[in-house]
Amino acid sequence: LTAWFVSYQYLGYEIESNRAVRETVASAGPLFLAALGAIYALLAIPLRSYHQPLIVMAVLPFCFVGAVLGHLLAMIPGIVLGFSMPSAFGLLAAAGVAINASLVLLHGVQRFRADGDAVETALENAAASRCRPILITTVTSFVGLMPLMLTQSPSAAPMVPMVVSLAFGIVVSSVAALVFVPALWLILHGVGTRTRRTATNLADLVGRAPRIAQWLARYPFLQDSLESREFTDLVIEDEEGLDPETARIARTGLVRLYYQREFDRHAMGEQLSAIAEKAPSTDDLVREIRNWAQQRAFQLGAHMLRGAVEPREAARPLSDIVDACLVQTLAAVRRDVAAEHGPMSDASLALVALDAHGRQEFAIGGSLKLLLLYDCPAARTASPVDAQAWHTSLLQRFGRVIGELSPAAMLYKARPPWRGEGHPVSAYSLRAFEEYYAEGPSAADLRMLVHARVVFADGGLEEGFEAVRQAVLGRDRQLDALGKALSALRPKGGQGQWDVLGAPGGLDDIELFVEHLLLVVARAAPGSATVADGLVSTLEAGANQGLIDATVAADLAGATRLWQNFDGFMRMVGVDQDPTHLSPEEQSTLAQACGAAGVDDLARSLAEIRQRSAAHIDAWFSMHPHRAETGE
Repeated sequence: LTAWFVSYQYLGYEIESNRAVRETVASAGPLFLAALGAIYALLAIPLRSYHQPLIVMAVLPFCFVGAVLGHLLAMIPGIVLGFSMPSAFGLLAAAGVAINASLVLLHGVQRFRADGDAVETALENAAASRCRPILITTVTSFVGLMPLMLTQSPSAAPMVPMVVSLAFGIVVSSVAALVFVPALWLILHGVGTRTRRTATNLADLVGRAPRIAQWLARYPFLQDSLESREFTDLVIEDEEGLDPETARIARTGLVRLYYQREFDRHAMGEQLSAIAEKAPSTDDLVREIRNWAQQRAFQLGAHMLRGAVEPREAARPLSDIVDACLVQTLAAVRRDVAAEHGPMSDASLALVALDAHGRQEFAIGGSLKLLLLYDCPAARTASPVDAQAWHTSLLQRFGRVIGELSPAAMLYKARPPWRGEGHPVSAYSLRAFEEYYAEGPSAADLRMLVHARVVFADGGLEEGFEAVRQAVLGRDRQLDALGKALSALRPKGGQGQWDVLGAPGGLDDIELFVEHLLLVVARAAPGSATVADGLVSTLEAGANQGLIDATVAADLAGATRLWQNFDGFMRMVGVDQDPTHLSPEEQSTLAQACGAAGVDDLARSLAEIRQRSAAHIDAWFSMHPHRAETGE
């Protein structure tokens, strides 16, 4: 142009290409930032996390590095002349591919974490397992773009800078996704915050307990649950400036309020419902529910071991955790059976908890026994199989799922569902259940009804079961034979000085006392209650109604609290019933929960209370001779 204008001295020219590029970049800058914000929002919503989208988007700077590096290399043979606006468009395209690679890695990490791997192990396994698909995608994309980068066609020249940015941005960002993203994730995970220090201290405390150590060995991610706000918000550190007694009261109050008001069974059910909506299959749902239940029980155990909640007070939220899991898994299994055998139209279903679970006095590792009832009009059945076969199949599948929720009896010991003596089936229609009890139930059958509680029911089946239950418990019967049967079940001897269950005066003996009170003595007193709502509350109600001497009721209620606290704590730590095998910190927490000054004082207290309780129960059965008359 300069040589051409020599002949025209009065003419001039100005090249505005750079200024146009600057104006375009200036106008596109805010749009680029808006695009980044939109990407973050679109990632945060499905991931339900604020920091994980940032980890995923950490590869974006490497897209820019790759694009610049690609242009520098392409300028050597003259493929491109510099970084232009098409180059920026290619950079945006590379960003989308890079985020996809990070999401693939993130999905792998989450799957390994769900299977119980620790963060570091999950990152290593995910990077190794996702390396091949990410690298194959990267290589094929780069090779596919090479012809366009090397073309000499003038019509394709404007696209070459875009392709260079895309190709080299993909290569560099993919490598970063496999190397930099796991490293960044691990660094962020290891940041030394107050939450992590608190969790580490608590993990050191609970990790010495054999059961919790087994939990952590099987599910390492459980330790991370001690870092969640729902746990740390209930932790009061020593540096808060409170004296020990005030801090203990504050911790106890916070935990009690949380499980009674904020995280009751309704809130647990809402969490599991949200999990169930996202689970693609029943197997996936069972795995998610198992992890959820292990985390919640682990947190509750940590509160117990640090003295923030008594074991007997932890029994109700633990029962709620089990209830919420049972309700969601039953619904999933019910859908699977309906898909295989056809729906059971207008069928009603009830799940009934028995024994300690029925009283909501469940302890970790305790036996879980259930009763399944159904009611289905035969004329409205849409399934090719009859109602009995349909619900038997349901119960069998449900039993397998229950076992999968608590492997190695870490949460509970799954027992076979209840069935009547001599009956081959465990799934009862409400009518068959009523007919069975009309034939003359045994003492074991009546004991089962005393502690039964409906966990889930639809179609009015809860009211139907309760009506049958009340009718059976209120029916005239031979009180003499029933009283003798209950008396014969009393324990004859214990398993040592630390046995609070099977020894005379222990928890099993008090349970028989309460059952005798409700089934024999209260039945002989018109207008008396026939429903047990926990052993302690039943003893207190019996004293208020004049069925038990107030002093005896108070002694047995105190013994029940002591036995439940001792047994619940020892079950959580997972050792034998000998507290001398515990660490000094655990011994101190156990003694505090049981109202003793130390282990030696606790041993003396157990012996005295066990002896006094046995004497009360002996006197009780002696004072109530078993009469053959009915309804007295």
